Amino acid sequence: MLVRTSDHASAIASLSGGQRWMRLFLVRHGETAWNSEKRLTGHSDIPLSALGEQQALLVAARLADDTLDAVYASDLQRAVRTAELIIAGRKVEVIQDDSWREVNYGAWDGLTAVEIESRFPGDLQARAADPDGWAPLGGETRAAMHQRVVAAAQLLRERHREQTVLVVTSSGPLDVLHRWLTGSDLPGRASERNANGAISYVEWDSERPRVVFWNYLAHLQSPASS
Repeated sequence: MLVRTSDHASAIASLSGGQRWMRLFLVRHGETAWNSEKRLTGHSDIPLSALGEQQALLVAARLADDTLDAVYASDLQRAVRTAELIIAGRKVEVIQDDSWREVNYGAWDGLTAVEIESRFPGDLQARAADPDGWAPLGGETRAAMHQRVVAAAQLLRERHREQTVLVVTSSGPLDVLHRWLTGSDLPGRASERNANGAISYVEWDSERPRVVFWNYLAHLQSPASS
């Protein structure tokens, strides 16, 4: 069940006494120039913008009181840099894992929807008809991304029982993970997009993991972000 809260700290405090499960923070990387231009960003290695770095620092401030036993990120620099800024000053290192990469958009990478329609007529309609099984030229299906992301999440559970873990990744992996966590799974379209710098939180005991909150954004509304 998806639970929303305006105060992530109070939600965690009320649920985490006598921890017997993995606590999992999920963060979407900070904004890039391609994000602001609404260009698809798959495996292209695009850096954070100045705003993206600021968003990462605001995540760091929000998570400052939370212990992090392990930190994972996609191996692309937008995720790695976000993670590095979040954990600056902590005695923990970023573990890079390409399982947490965004879907590979292939020939679509770096293009806007208008440019895709112009260069690859019919592609958008084909994907709309089969959103999980169709892939652009040289790209990856959402079903394949789903498989690698869920496997990566399950591996975290095996490695980090009764620990607190941070994963910094992209919107696609977060979307398919949300669908799996909430039981909607495949097939289907995007469920709930995570904004750049959004925080989500999951508790995972011996049973199915439970979403405590998703796409938390209040920290980004800090006066420091204006």
